Amino acid sequence: MSIHVLLRFRADVDVLHGSEGQLILSPSASWATYANTVAGSSTCASGSTSSLLNTNLGIQIVNNNTLYIADQNNHRIVVIQPNSTTAAAIIGSGPGSGPTQLNYPKDVFVTSQGIYVLDSSNYRILKFWTNGTNATIVVGITGTAGGALSNTTIGVSYQMFVDSSSNIYVLDYTNHKVLLFPPNSTSGTTGMMIAGTGSAGSAPNMLYNPRGMFVDSASAMYIADTYNNRIQYWVNGACYGSTVAGTGTLGSSLSQLYYPVAVIVDVNQYMYITDQFNNRILRWLVGSCVGQCIAACASTAAGQGANQVYYSVRVVFDGVGSLYVSDSANNRVQQFMILNNSTQTTGITQIVTSPITSTPSIISTTLSPQSQLVLSPSASWLLNATTVAGSSAGTSGSTSSLLNTNLGIQIVNNNTLYIADQNNHRIVVIQPNSTTAAAIIGSGPGSGPTQLNYPKDVFVTSQGIYVLDSSNYRILKFWTNGTNATIVVGVTGTAGGALSNTTIGMSYQMFVDSSSNIYVLDYTNHKVLLFPPNSTSGTTGMMIAGTGSAGSAPNMLYNPRGMFVDSTSAMYIADTYNNRIQYWVNGACYGRTVAGTGTLGSSLSQLYYPVAVIVDVNQYMYITDQFNNRILRWLVGSCVGQCIAACASTAAGQGANQVYYSVRVVFDGAGSLYVSDSANSRVQQFMIATSSSK
Repeated sequence: MSIHVLLRFRADVDVLHGSEGQLILSPSASWATYANTVAGSSTCASGSTSSLLNTNLGIQIVNNNTLYIADQNNHRIVVIQPNSTTAAAIIGSGPGSGPTQLNYPKDVFVTSQGIYVLDSSNYRILKFWTNGTNATIVVGITGTAGGALSNTTIGVSYQMFVDSSSNIYVLDYTNHKVLLFPPNSTSGTTGMMIAGTGSAGSAPNMLYNPRGMFVDSASAMYIADTYNNRIQYWVNGACYGSTVAGTGTLGSSLSQLYYPVAVIVDVNQYMYITDQFNNRILRWLVGSCVGQCIAACASTAAGQGANQVYYSVRVVFDGVGSLYVSDSANNRVQQFMILNNSTQTTGITQIVTSPITSTPSIISTTLSPQSQLVLSPSASWLLNATTVAGSSAGTSGSTSSLLNTNLGIQIVNNNTLYIADQNNHRIVVIQPNSTTAAAIIGSGPGSGPTQLNYPKDVFVTSQGIYVLDSSNYRILKFWTNGTNATIVVGVTGTAGGALSNTTIGMSYQMFVDSSSNIYVLDYTNHKVLLFPPNSTSGTTGMMIAGTGSAGSAPNMLYNPRGMFVDSTSAMYIADTYNNRIQYWVNGACYGRTVAGTGTLGSSLSQLYYPVAVIVDVNQYMYITDQFNNRILRWLVGSCVGQCIAACASTAAGQGANQVYYSVRVVFDGAGSLYVSDSANSRVQQFMIATSSSK
């Protein structure tokens, strides 16, 4: 049966599609509770006649509302015209591997150039003429299953996408990756792996049996990472995906997904997600923590009712905004009529191409705890350091010239150095051009008003000197002269738990922003708490990152030890036991990995127990990679870092070019780099060698 002339899918903009075919739907649009069956049997019977389907998968609607259906188990593509439920045309000449035969086709994609069919069990994509006859292989090799290392062949795949330049994206389910093939590719053309690694995993650079994808006008991908129960947003050229829906843990709450298999995105950044094992369709705004059920919402149980679906696999929209569901296990396509779709008043919204939307502004031109570094991207530092506090030989002690397992350090505008001298239960103050304490803060070990118990961090502002008195589970704020202290966070001697936002657990770092908000990175309880200015002992904070439980999901942390807060109140968190740096936008429900793969290692793409991070205005991160005994500079968005200090080896040592479990990096006014070299009980200064003008 031949197909008559098809209207162009991507040509003229209609009421629902922008120039790239991206949906324009009102955020307040809603759909009927009960659906109409527009293809297949309303009673869910399977069959091979022109009015029946058998385990239909991918569907697509072109501008004239013609419906294309990948009728998988009938080895054909069915074409349904508007106002009909019977096939007007069949594409494919029966089951097999011949030039126009199909073998369990799983997807169809229609453009003005042709009809692309994902002929999955033949491991190829066929491009048919627009009249449904004649086909050429444009991806894969007939009968040759692709493997993890091959970019020429493809494995079993459930979805493809063809962009406006005729680039072909293949979501390789079996091999946990996305391959990109150029326009006019043919059988045997080598594609490029642009997402995933070829192995299953939950790290931000990995996928696990992904089944659905959407590519926006900026060539960014939204991937239904099915077995990871999440939707990943993958910027064009990025080395990591960021989670924009789902927690990574299966579930049926509106914050969770259970085997998501497809996603489509409108111009307002609302995602429409086929949440297969929850048997529902969700609308979810990028940046939101929860979705909204818009179709098949009565229950998460599968069913055959007009308000139910059974393992649905795809959602598309027609020209007026009605929603079509490929209801696979029910062998039908359901149409949920749109009830309202208010007119858009702002036109097509530009899709954001990265969750990091701007370079943070400079708060101050001088270096202070709240200002962000101004360093040249080409800056470099001397190979050998000078010891500016403690013993160059790595000797510990309690005299005014020695340290004992120093942790947090800070430099204020006049290059005065403050050191949390942990095992001496004190804060040491070192003036420029001296290696001996000019002052000591803290009146000895204990839990008294000015006593300290293994302090782990110090943060100096014009308002006072904040000390993270970790084993007393509190933060003290001393006067700027180092005397008199008040408790501003925590309750003395009371260790915080996962559910408490009033008390804190063991913590290694805090941050005080320019508004005097206090951020506490609770190591024990895997979370970040935010306390308001002028808080006191017993003030309740707010959990703004993490869940209180250890985990590697994008909304979780695992024993985090370091953090930096930029001028937009976004956090960079050294998620230590997850071996990654997480970027957490103010108010977000998920973090986004910006360094490290989540797997420990010593390559320049990996981290091993990162414990601190500081970020300059050019979005270069300076990472204390503790168990690799090195300091890395890493541009946000890059796949690898660059070693800038202690680079000769990842082995610990006491040499001038070595560190031993360093814990913090800061910079002075000239750009020289100071390392709190903890296990060597010293602070090392790597002098800046070059600092070209920005």
